[in-house]
Amino acid sequence: MGRIRWLAIRLVHGVRSFYPSHPSSPSLTLSPSDSTGYGFHGDFGNGWDQELLQHVIDECDSTPDQLNGVIDACPLLTIQEIPEAQKCKTPALISEDIVGPMDNLPGENPIYQS
Repeated sequence: MGRIRWLAIRLVHGVRSFYPSHPSSPSLTLSPSDSTGYGFHGDFGNGWDQELLQHVIDECDSTPDQLNGVIDACPLLTIQEIPEAQKCKTPALISEDIVGPMDNLPGENPIYQS
């Protein structure tokens, strides 16, 4: 019996440290140019080697832990600790400031105002 594979992403934005709740604070604008706070955007980029991924799906799909997504239960996968994973960086394709606060969004994209 086949099952539909799925991916769940939960994002929680902790903005209090750089955006205090104070009337004189500048507005917070999310990447899709939305200053209202109602917009949201997410991308999923699949960087898996397709043959390896298919092998993992075929071989690690039988025990209860494997069926519940426990990564340790699949001997084909190696878990990388967070400090090691954080060393992985993708070089920037263009030279542009992407760390705020900033006056404009990267690419000089306009900010949507409600």
